[in-house]
Amino acid sequence: MDRLAFFKHGLSSVVDAASSLVGLKKAVESFTDVVDEALSEVSAGIGLSTSSFDSAIYEGADFAFSQFAAMGYTALECGRYTTGRVHDIECGEFCELASKHGLNIIGGHLNRAYEPTLKPESKDGVGPVADKIADERGEVAYGETVNATESPSDIWWKRALDDHKAMRCKYVVMSEFPQDIAEEDIVAWAEYFNHVGSLALERELKFCFHPNDGMLKTRVQGGEKSLFDILVEKCDPEKVWFAIDTYECAKAEVDTCTLLNALGQRVYLLHLHDYGIACESGNIDFEAIATVAGKQKIENMIVEVHTFSLPPMNCAERSLFNLETIPSIRY
Repeated sequence: MDRLAFFKHGLSSVVDAASSLVGLKKAVESFTDVVDEALSEVSAGIGLSTSSFDSAIYEGADFAFSQFAAMGYTALECGRYTTGRVHDIECGEFCELASKHGLNIIGGHLNRAYEPTLKPESKDGVGPVADKIADERGEVAYGETVNATESPSDIWWKRALDDHKAMRCKYVVMSEFPQDIAEEDIVAWAEYFNHVGSLALERELKFCFHPNDGMLKTRVQGGEKSLFDILVEKCDPEKVWFAIDTYECAKAEVDTCTLLNALGQRVYLLHLHDYGIACESGNIDFEAIATVAGKQKIENMIVEVHTFSLPPMNCAERSLFNLETIPSIRY
């Protein structure tokens, strides 16, 4: 249903329902409240990356969330995660503040480089030595017991995934990858991603990898494939999905639509990211990208802004407005 049909049908239905329930006079008086309630379950499928606006959240998360909601956003992809906290706010409190303003936290941005397995220093791998190792890394609460036979990355990932599951996320996305990596080393990273993907699936989360422009444009195998192409081949399609960023594709001179078609159902997430405010640089064809995304039923589309020509909040609002004027982005 397009925007015009939605409002013609939806608003008339709201008025009819309100009139029958509380009478015409009361319906008119409470019209705004009724419309707000009716629209609370409606989303254009476009969320916002809070990593773009962490300064506003640090200054006052409650006020920032109220502004995001007023702009029309209904979903957030959170970032700036440190053990047990998002944007330096305890995860549970962050989730409650978002929910207060009708915002759903659908995903989280997590980065953790691969590390070799931590060798146990105590006889059974459990106890004060294990606690000390993890506590020095800031990965456990005081007095918490961990298993030292696990790698540091496993300890970290399990805690991070549990935190994001508790915030009712659907996915987590990782963008960290070595700048200079040999082609043969990609296999080890793919195995690492497959392992993290398994940990995520155990918690009913999807693990997504977000390639940058370097991965997309660095050619290997005689120039026939990119580093990202090799990684895609090595990752298990049932454990690892991908988050495609329109700006990173543009910088790499990779056609986003072609990439989306090549990856098909392996794309779980799309970052709508321009050189500034979405749809205003003229360098990215968001209409064509949205059309392909719609055909592939990519439900998770996230606004990301990192270059600000206006105050950040204005950039967030204008980005959503511009994207929602695209005919192929529908309710």
